[in-house]
Amino acid sequence: MEIYALKGHKVICDDLEVGYNFHKEIAKKHLELEKIYTVEKTEVESSSTKVFLQEIPGIEFNSCCFEDVVEQSEEDSKKHLDYPKYH
Repeated sequence: MEIYALKGHKVICDDLEVGYNFHKEIAKKHLELEKIYTVEKTEVESSSTKVFLQEIPGIEFNSCCFEDVVEQSEEDSKKHLDYPKYH
């Protein structure tokens, strides 16, 4: 998925077996494969990205659990608060 996804961006869960064991446990508990979710925010770090979803408030997920439903433009990605840190 686009790690600089803006609020409202749609993603689909396509993998529950990614990241560390705690990532997998959280994903299996809260997510459904092939279900579409709405991004509340992402927090981009140097080696990982946390994804927060509107449908599941307060829980962080590994970005590798998701694929974009529709690709976000690079222009929109540049609007993300974390974008300047890594570009």
